[in-house]
Amino acid sequence: MDYTKPNSAEGDCDQEQQQQQEIALVLSRAAAQYGNWKRSHDNPTKYDAPEHLLSAAACVGSLSLVEYLVKQEQEHCSVSAESDLLETPLSSASRNGHLEIVRLLLSNGADWEAGYRGRDAEEERYAYKHGNVWSLQQQFLVGIETPYTVTVLEAAASKGHEQIVQLLLQQPSRHNWRSSYSHLRAIRFAAMRGKIDLVRLLDEEISEFHPLVLKDFWNHTLLATSYSGKTEVIPFLLAKGAQIDYTEFYERDHTTVLGFAAFRGHNDTIRLLLENGADIDGGSKSEEVPLLLAAHVYGFPSTVALLLDKGAPVHPVRSRLLEQAVFFPPLCVIEVLLEKGVHKIREDGGAAALLPARNEERQDIVDLFKAYGIVDGKYCVVLTLMFGFSDLAYRKPISCSRLP
Repeated sequence: MDYTKPNSAEGDCDQEQQQQQEIALVLSRAAAQYGNWKRSHDNPTKYDAPEHLLSAAACVGSLSLVEYLVKQEQEHCSVSAESDLLETPLSSASRNGHLEIVRLLLSNGADWEAGYRGRDAEEERYAYKHGNVWSLQQQFLVGIETPYTVTVLEAAASKGHEQIVQLLLQQPSRHNWRSSYSHLRAIRFAAMRGKIDLVRLLDEEISEFHPLVLKDFWNHTLLATSYSGKTEVIPFLLAKGAQIDYTEFYERDHTTVLGFAAFRGHNDTIRLLLENGADIDGGSKSEEVPLLLAAHVYGFPSTVALLLDKGAPVHPVRSRLLEQAVFFPPLCVIEVLLEKGVHKIREDGGAAALLPARNEERQDIVDLFKAYGIVDGKYCVVLTLMFGFSDLAYRKPISCSRLP
């Protein structure tokens, strides 16, 4: 679309109307795509403010509209202004892979270094000496379930846009990005996206860090990659020194990276981790936690079968796999547990699992248990009298409650 002004008054009116229609469409599409409305009743903003329109146009890749707005709004709005509906225009363009718009915005002075997190060598030494590691880790780690980007580089890496990342790294800089926590965060975003070539590219640019920072970083990145099921990145992370059975994860989350992969049902990732020496029980004290994570919350029958086939342990007394499976769909998870003979390993033959099934009025599950030979027995009565039904059947399921 051509945004040059026509000569006639009528043409000018038509042109303006057409522009407004396209702007409105671009803005609504961008808001829906990004899905992060920051507006509040206490701080109302105009939907057609210049910073919103520019960020919206950059988000959906309307190069002609970006060019028009940059030219027209130079006196009213900075090209680096952040929209409280969306984000900065440069972040929007970088996240969505619009290379030419990124070039245009950079050439017009857009700040690509906003949100930079530099490292402090003295802070690193102090943190590892005095055990204040968790607060330091928050500077370079990225959330697994709800990751958010801070810099333009992270936005581009989070979607795997290698050309844009290369372009950004070639820009003049006020900071040492190659020795920054922001650079590490970009690597983690690329790893969680499964972009191994981009991970390698960013890794080549890494400068000096405290050895323990890099150790924690690669370990946590392996966790995030396993959780995301990006199996193709895992060999690279292992070569960088990431530990499959990192004890910190077990101490905090009662499982290892294998458990995080099981939680999301990533079978190929599980196989690769096991081939590289991962403990099938997710830690010597956790017993059947990976099985619990695979069976409950989301429920992945094929993952449950895989773990059992690979030798995942089931405790004859303390196991509550069947009881807890009553409360989580799908029913086929219970079928897999029964087909694999989990109830036969139990000293009570699985009888205690009948209690929650009846209490939940799940006659279909009761019938399924009986079809596999599970019947009421002395264990069912004794356990109910000794501990009470609720203590056994309603024991809270183990889950990744402290995902970093």
